[in-house]
Amino acid sequence: MMHSFVRRVALARPSLPSIPLCPSVYLSCRHMSREMKYAPRRQTRTNDRTERHRQTRTPPPRSKPPQRVSAMDQAYFPPFLDKTLPEAHRPAPEVLQSRDKTQEMKRVTVLLRQRGTSLEAAERAVSAAREKGIINVQIYSAYIHLLGSHRLFDDVQKAYNRMRHTDGIQPDAKLHSIMAALYLKDGRLAAAEAMLGDMRKAGHKPEKKLYAAFIDAYGRSQKLHEMKNIINEMKVNNVALDVGVYNSIINAYAGSTFIEKARSLVEEMRSNNVAPDVITYSTLIHHISKAGDLKGALELMQTMKNEGLKPDAYTYTHLIQAFLRYEGPEYALRIFSSMKEEGAAPTLVTYTQLAHGLVRAERPYQATQIVRSMHDDLTVMPSLDTYNDVLSDMCDSNAPPKFLEDVITLMRTPRPAREGIANPYPDASGDLEEYVQGQELVFPDVQSYSFLIRSYVGMSMPVEAMEALARMRRDGLTPNLFCYQPVVDALCRANRASDAMLLIESAAGSGVPLDARIGRPVLEALVQAGYRARATLLLSTLKRAGVEMHQDVVNRVLGK
Repeated sequence: MMHSFVRRVALARPSLPSIPLCPSVYLSCRHMSREMKYAPRRQTRTNDRTERHRQTRTPPPRSKPPQRVSAMDQAYFPPFLDKTLPEAHRPAPEVLQSRDKTQEMKRVTVLLRQRGTSLEAAERAVSAAREKGIINVQIYSAYIHLLGSHRLFDDVQKAYNRMRHTDGIQPDAKLHSIMAALYLKDGRLAAAEAMLGDMRKAGHKPEKKLYAAFIDAYGRSQKLHEMKNIINEMKVNNVALDVGVYNSIINAYAGSTFIEKARSLVEEMRSNNVAPDVITYSTLIHHISKAGDLKGALELMQTMKNEGLKPDAYTYTHLIQAFLRYEGPEYALRIFSSMKEEGAAPTLVTYTQLAHGLVRAERPYQATQIVRSMHDDLTVMPSLDTYNDVLSDMCDSNAPPKFLEDVITLMRTPRPAREGIANPYPDASGDLEEYVQGQELVFPDVQSYSFLIRSYVGMSMPVEAMEALARMRRDGLTPNLFCYQPVVDALCRANRASDAMLLIESAAGSGVPLDARIGRPVLEALVQAGYRARATLLLSTLKRAGVEMHQDVVNRVLGK
């Protein structure tokens, strides 16, 4: 406190000879006044001298201490830093060689596991690894897994045999699991069982995923005894049964007509604190409804809703198929309506199954409406085969040609533009073939028109069938023999042999391969109608097209 007081006084009155103060205070004030007077000047001179020294003096280079690397880090140290290390801290040559091999093994393994790696690049990488002597079980596991993803099961077996017998490498637990899973995928259950036996002999415990694959395979093969053995082995190895494994077991028992056993497994799931999911109930509903117990299937669906689970499209599709089979299309349409009200999006299978069922039930109008809904639904992508299957059913069920025309018109109509994809032809104009490549329009092909032509012929409408042939040519399609044959037969039955003759000549001029079946009824109809000259002309046309008629038909045409 005394010092701060004296400092304030000295600042206020630097020279204090007349102030009556004690000698100590006076001397302190004089001393501090001197410091306050001369200190700024001394500090200024010091700063100037220091700045001039900095401008003229070159600082010496700073040497960094040698970088020390532990023995554990030497195996993972970047190679380009080896030259910068002092001699005493550089890795040993054997460490460098081991490190390079380890890094090369990792590089090859990462390449094989990388998505998009071609088979040629994988084969080159494996061959190079074998030449360098760095091939190991991890590289073979990645390579075999890549071959299995392309379903090259023969190459998988060759690679495995080469690893065992040529390179002398023993498989580990992962490779055992991969091979067993690929055998199951290829349908080779005996080979998968042998691989599982080798896995047990080597002391490797299978994973839950492999157990589930065996359970599913045994269930599809209806080998319930072997499936029970796998389940017991899982319990011995303390592998918990999750909902996926239970679903496979339920599917196996329900598919083998053990419905009650499958139902009891749902209660077992709850007792083991495993909650049934949508797949559990969907599997049960599928098999129960397939067996004809539609009431039980609907009750199970209600139980599913009471537990807070929402039925998906597959659940509704199974019910629709069952109702179409046992109750008729009316109940199936009700299920379809409730499906849309519940917010479950129909799949392509839902639409096609319902359309086929309505066609077989002689309800082509409602089937056409379902096809229209499928066409406007942007969540599904119907293919050409999807539409042609509907046309085939309509043709076989003798549906009026009008409904086949409606389906073909839908095929030619561009679908609404999906998100992110602009519709280049909103008015169905322009290059339709180019729009087909955009997967927004399925253009009718020769088979589509052949169903339409057969439908017109079945309704004794040959003129409309000929117009369909002309429409095919305008669309850039070349009718084949199966398109011409029914039209020619219909024209002959309608006593229009001359039009049939012109049609055959047009087909021969278009380069369509003909045979004797298409020419014989026309020749006989022309001879019967008294047009022997025309029949002779048609016979010459068929001969130029490479069609050899039977000698009896030739003699009848020539009047012999």
